[in-house]
Amino acid sequence: FRTPPPAMANNGTLKVMVLEGRNMKDHDPIGKQDPYVVARISHGSQVQRTRTIRGGGKNCAWNQCLEFAVNSASLYNLRVHISVYDDDPGKDDFIGAGEAPCNEVAAGTYGKDV
Repeated sequence: FRTPPPAMANNGTLKVMVLEGRNMKDHDPIGKQDPYVVARISHGSQVQRTRTIRGGGKNCAWNQCLEFAVNSASLYNLRVHISVYDDDPGKDDFIGAGEAPCNEVAAGTYGKDV
């Protein structure tokens, strides 16, 4: 029996479900945009990316789970930052962004008047 080192004792996994995007800005004048999502956790260098939805346009569904290693003791001080891009040859176009505090998401109060 071994005790994990202190730095690992409270570690866990934060799972971010990227479901869908609706009525997104369209950056492709010809054809449909190819959106993907980049998620980042504040106070860390971890970045995860969804797959690109080819021809997804303004409304698409990723239904993809992104996982981040976190220290559970600091979970309530973290924020999830989400950015959406259009996958283009050369340079990808920025579509939009948002963020959510983990403590409100975990409590079920995010986006609600409390």
